[in-house]
Amino acid sequence: MTKAITNYGSNMTNKRLEWIDTCKGLGIFLVVFGHVFQGHDANTFIYSFHMPLFFFISGFLFKVKENSFKPFFKKKFRTIIIPYLSFAIISYLYWVFLERHFRQHDLMISIYEPLVGIFYGNGNNNWMQPNIPLWFLTCLFAIEMIYYLIIKTVKRKFFIPLVVLLCIALSVVNGFYFTYYLPLGLEAALGSLVFFGAGHFLKSNVSFLNVMNLENKFKLTICCLIFLLLNILLAFYNGLVDVRQSVFQNFYIYYIAAFCGLLSIVMLAKLINPNRVLSYFGTNSLTILCIHEPIKRIVIKTLSVVLEIDITILRSTLLGGILTGIVVAIALVPFIILINKYFYFLLGRLAK
Repeated sequence: MTKAITNYGSNMTNKRLEWIDTCKGLGIFLVVFGHVFQGHDANTFIYSFHMPLFFFISGFLFKVKENSFKPFFKKKFRTIIIPYLSFAIISYLYWVFLERHFRQHDLMISIYEPLVGIFYGNGNNNWMQPNIPLWFLTCLFAIEMIYYLIIKTVKRKFFIPLVVLLCIALSVVNGFYFTYYLPLGLEAALGSLVFFGAGHFLKSNVSFLNVMNLENKFKLTICCLIFLLLNILLAFYNGLVDVRQSVFQNFYIYYIAAFCGLLSIVMLAKLINPNRVLSYFGTNSLTILCIHEPIKRIVIKTLSVVLEIDITILRSTLLGGILTGIVVAIALVPFIILINKYFYFLLGRLAK
């Protein structure tokens, strides 16, 4: 979700891939809508691929210029962990001194548990209660560290997929038999490494790039619909999954459904690109990830009071979910502008 500039072919050097922003825009909208709407069917569809999509995009944009681990670590710490810590601390202070006192469930949570959770970096067991979506950042950081070490230490490229499959096996075993919640969400990182690795691998795959740059809209539409249909069929057959909690149901079906879903969104992004609205939200997807959860809760409560509609009804009906999602998206814009102009350092960006 961080700013994407990539060297991609001789005629694409230092130029942002426009469809990437559109794709991230679609993805971040699904993230926000999935957190707003509590309809089981919609979440079964969205959760089947929306986090794998962002891991895939991150892998697609992954580059290693550093020759040693230390500078690579420092760069990723600035671009991933600094935004995480900044918004985790801000969210925690807001939660402790204000929001917690208006939420009955949160009053039962010790104020020290989320404080410890900031440094533990796992989104389960109330450790990130003030702003749970931040779990993605610590998980992504863990994935990038693991993947860097894999590609630097495994000399024969043939063995890299085998190491990734081993990581998946460890995650699946943990999810089924142990359910340990590890620092930085390592259990989720191991299970999601394959999406990151696939994005990185396919970036240099000629046949995949031909699909991504396909000018025949009809063929691309057919492919998009086929992948989308496969995702829907498999996702509803498998049931609701949750990457954060390592809940996969049938993990074979989960991975196939996830790849079908994320590829359908990638192709949809190519079809509708350029799209100024989605590109704007895609460009600012990191900011949206960091701030949408507290703002979402404020919007939901406000709409409930103003419209005199119970929060459960507002969030469980399709019309209410769409309305609330649109209002949340609009409410995010002033905060995005403010952060980009005055508080960009919270996102790990260097001085302008």
